[in-house]
Amino acid sequence: MLSTSSLKSSISYTLARMVLVSSCLFGVVVSLIFLIFNFYKMENTFRDIQTEIVDISRGSASYAAWTLDRQFADQVAGSVMSHPYVDYFELKDEVGNVLARRQSSTVNSSYLSGWVAHQFDHSKLLVNETLSMPFEDDPRVGVLIVRLSANTAAQEIISSSLSIMLFGILQSFVIACIFLWISIKKITRPIRMYANFIDHVDPNNPASVRLGPKPYQRNNEIGRVIHKTNALLDELSKAQQKLKHFACTDTLTLLPNRNAIVSALDDEIINAESNLHLVGVLFLDLDRFKNINDSLGHDFGDKLLIEVAERLSGCLDRHSYIGRLGGDEFLIVLGGIRQKSEINAKLQLIENTFKKEFYVSGRLLNTGCSIGVSVFPQDGHDSSVLMRCADLAMYETKSSPFFWRFYSTEMTDMIDAKMKTESALHAALANNNFILYYQPKMTALTDKVIGCEALIRWKKGPDAISAADFIDIAEESGMIVELGYWVIEEACQQLSKWQIANVAIPISINVSAKQLQEVNFVQRSADIFEKYHIKPCLIEYEITETVMMDNLDGMILVLTQLRDLGIKISIDDFGTGYSSLAYLTRLPVDALKLDREFVSGAQQSKTVIKMILSMAQSLNLVTVAEGVETQEQQEWLIDHRCDYLQGYFFSKPVCVEEFEKRFLKAAPNNITYLHRMKN
Repeated sequence: MLSTSSLKSSISYTLARMVLVSSCLFGVVVSLIFLIFNFYKMENTFRDIQTEIVDISRGSASYAAWTLDRQFADQVAGSVMSHPYVDYFELKDEVGNVLARRQSSTVNSSYLSGWVAHQFDHSKLLVNETLSMPFEDDPRVGVLIVRLSANTAAQEIISSSLSIMLFGILQSFVIACIFLWISIKKITRPIRMYANFIDHVDPNNPASVRLGPKPYQRNNEIGRVIHKTNALLDELSKAQQKLKHFACTDTLTLLPNRNAIVSALDDEIINAESNLHLVGVLFLDLDRFKNINDSLGHDFGDKLLIEVAERLSGCLDRHSYIGRLGGDEFLIVLGGIRQKSEINAKLQLIENTFKKEFYVSGRLLNTGCSIGVSVFPQDGHDSSVLMRCADLAMYETKSSPFFWRFYSTEMTDMIDAKMKTESALHAALANNNFILYYQPKMTALTDKVIGCEALIRWKKGPDAISAADFIDIAEESGMIVELGYWVIEEACQQLSKWQIANVAIPISINVSAKQLQEVNFVQRSADIFEKYHIKPCLIEYEITETVMMDNLDGMILVLTQLRDLGIKISIDDFGTGYSSLAYLTRLPVDALKLDREFVSGAQQSKTVIKMILSMAQSLNLVTVAEGVETQEQQEWLIDHRCDYLQGYFFSKPVCVEEFEKRFLKAAPNNITYLHRMKN
């Protein structure tokens, strides 16, 4: 049943109300027309009534006037006055004496009836008939005067018009009620059912319900709307299924995407809680994937990811799930686990899979991966915590020789410590709590200072903390870029002071990969040199091998631009990376800097040094050995024609005041060091 408020707002009620109002207005208009019609019709009726009254009463009235019989005349008057339309009667004899006179009592009429009565032509309401006797010589015997009542006629006209109007209104009301009932049944109720149907459509499954039209609705507008709605819901359901597929699927590998795999992990956690099982969460990241993308192209990298996804999927059972988080990161959920050893077995299977070469676009490729593992419930009770723990374990795996590592609370402590250090580094940079120490470079043969290396230190209380304790955190956080610019500017500022004092010596500065990847690194370096009026030939940038191999072609372009400015380039820690003659001949570098591990190593390390020194000499590159700690090491390097030496045997890194006191006071004026280019 419809409520009162629903009924009043329904289409049927609105239509019925319109019908009722329209019918009432129509009834009023019709009644007015009927009133006018009756008015004009009544004038003709008056003539007929007058003729009828005169015809009936003429003989009696004539006889009464002829006999002067007042009693009979009064009877004639009563007979005439009995007619409803007559309101005045008068009978006179031939000389004008009144024999009988009658007049109806005056009745108060309404304004409307009075107005209608006033519209009649009253002259036509009065009958003045001359009476005569046919057998008399003078036939005239008297006068008959009869007047019809305009008020009575008006009231009758109004009464009949009102009756018609009231009947019309009643008829309209009945028709409106019938129309309302039919409309509710045939229009409002189907539309309400249609609205309720729309309200109960499941947004997640639009095609789960159907609305069937009644037989009488199949060919009308409601039936067509229902048919179109069902068709629309079918199309919407199909589109929604496609959207769900795209929303939950990685378009490249066709694996579940991040949202889908996290949802699967949530479901597996619920199942594990009920069945007292374990859940293994494996966070997997490919090794050297960026290098593969940069060197072989993104299309090759995409095909490799597809191949990796297929292999990983083959390692899983029906209780396990795999999804791609993005880039080269995958998440594997191991469900139905009863013992931790089952997770180890899966990890071993994945490791064996990655030991096989990948065949991609006609190439055989060896690539590994790093896996971090967390376990429900010991490492967390929700997906976000378990994924974070597995992610932390994965990063620890990258810096270890192992294929995978399980999460431990020590990793979180380590991350917390890194976060605190990172925050302290930002504060230290803002408060200028860093300082540069300088370590001299010596000529191998003369023990004279020919340059120095600027090394950053963190002033923390009375201590100066070595860069080795915080540089990795600065790299990971991206803070290394601004920290690197601070070192360049601080070194140039110091070099400017030495130039003014006429004791300028070259300064070597370590430059990170992220600095070199900065779009405006070359221009910003040039701006700093110009700011402090520094000769670029007095600046040397030290870059590690691995930095250059991340994007060899890009690094060659940047290094060429730096050398065009006049800056010297050296490869730091040479021998610990690729050490390939093929790429070394392409690099625009001036010097090779031997890693301290070779200098202080065993006989095998000395063999490596000999090879490096021989290669550098053949390429006309200057060689610098760092980490020299004994006279024996110095002599051996001199014997094998190493150009410059650096290490604790000469001096550890010291503050600028001590460096100036020990190495610049005794140095000859205007020491200018350009890397010796061998002829």
